[in-house]
Amino acid sequence: DDFRNLDKHLLITAADIDGRGRVVFGRGYRDEVPISKALAASTCVPGLFRPHRIDDRFYVDGEVVRTLSIDLAVEAGADVVIVSNVYRPYVGRVGSPSLVHQGGLAVARQSFSGKPLAGTPGRPRGGSPIVQHSPQRKREARH
Repeated sequence: DDFRNLDKHLLITAADIDGRGRVVFGRGYRDEVPISKALAASTCVPGLFRPHRIDDRFYVDGEVVRTLSIDLAVEAGADVVIVSNVYRPYVGRVGSPSLVHQGGLAVARQSFSGKPLAGTPGRPRGGSPIVQHSPQRKREARH
């Protein structure tokens, strides 16, 4: 339950509910927080779970402030990052009743599914982007 004792590099993100942005738990960041507490904070979906308290701060799901923290994987030296997009927004048919009439849970689910509704470059509709990163190219770009 201690980031500092892991053989592998694990980073978990959460959002400070009081508007202080993304918080990263793990080696090189907030590594004094137990993994179980960081994971609990990261999975608190607003509207479904209360914010999780760690010390004097309250946290919710990290996607509230940043949908994808791929920057952390790249900074950690990842050569290939595979992302699974589990969100699939509801798209009503023209003339069908509004999602509002299905209740609060349906509205909440849709608001957390705010991903592109149509295919975009590098992200097919309902698909998961595969991002390849070459550390060599990054080094060359800096010089």
